[in-house]
Amino acid sequence: LVLTSNEILLSSMAGGLLSGVIVNPWELIMVQQQRFGGSLWSTMHRIVSGHPILLTRGMLPAMCREAIFTIGYLGLTPILEQYQKQRQHDSFISKFGCAMFSGGISTVLSHPFDTCKTCMQGDLSRTHFGGLRQTFYFLYSKYGLRRIYGGVSFRFGIVAMSFFVFNRIIEHLSPILYGKQDKPMTSLTTLE
Repeated sequence: LVLTSNEILLSSMAGGLLSGVIVNPWELIMVQQQRFGGSLWSTMHRIVSGHPILLTRGMLPAMCREAIFTIGYLGLTPILEQYQKQRQHDSFISKFGCAMFSGGISTVLSHPFDTCKTCMQGDLSRTHFGGLRQTFYFLYSKYGLRRIYGGVSFRFGIVAMSFFVFNRIIEHLSPILYGKQDKPMTSLTTLE
């Protein structure tokens, strides 16, 4: 099975959107625990007793963040590595550069969603932060891009290094799990 670049990117995005749905309630509980303390169960009970729909607070930005992250991790990094390999640049440094590049793009695009999600999840009563658009506008108009991108350099380090490490693990485990593949995982005659 040979996937096109577009198929790889779209399937990565779909996986990220789905993972956003799964991780969002847990991250909401974590943010609420960080603000108010309490155990996992007492925090979940407090949130659900307000209204069960509150467990979806921040869902849209979580889905966007995760979609962008997985496009970079499972899509862009392997595509760039395959592109480099076809040009006889299949070195450790080349793979590291691909991870840094895709990690940088993913971080810059996903960080505003992460910031908005965290603000929204910390404000269940919607005192300052409404939906995604209102939260972004509030942060931007009051604090500027500096606040929206607060912590981005640290997050870049984590994201880019994880892209590199995860793809090295995939590279070494895939032949063990799925057998040696004769064809590359993607068709890159043109970057679609």
